[in-house]
Amino acid sequence: MAVDFGTGMLLLFVAFFVAILLLGVFHPKSGADVLRWQPTRAPEQDAIDELEDLEQLLEATNARRRARGAPERTVQDVEDELRGG
Repeated sequence: MAVDFGTGMLLLFVAFFVAILLLGVFHPKSGADVLRWQPTRAPEQDAIDELEDLEQLLEATNARRRARGAPERTVQDVEDELRGG
């Protein structure tokens, strides 16, 4: 059974690709373990940072609204608008 060059190269590529996938699936460690990766911050710190960002954004928005003479918005106003209320 003769296989032409193009078909042979395609089969070789597919075999190589499948071998790499199998190495990933059956390796005893995860990728994070192999790289010794650890998150740089705790999820709690991320949540605190998000809350601080939202407070700063709301304060900046309210400063612009005050300058226009528009009423200030509260966190509750924003949440109500997002919920469609």
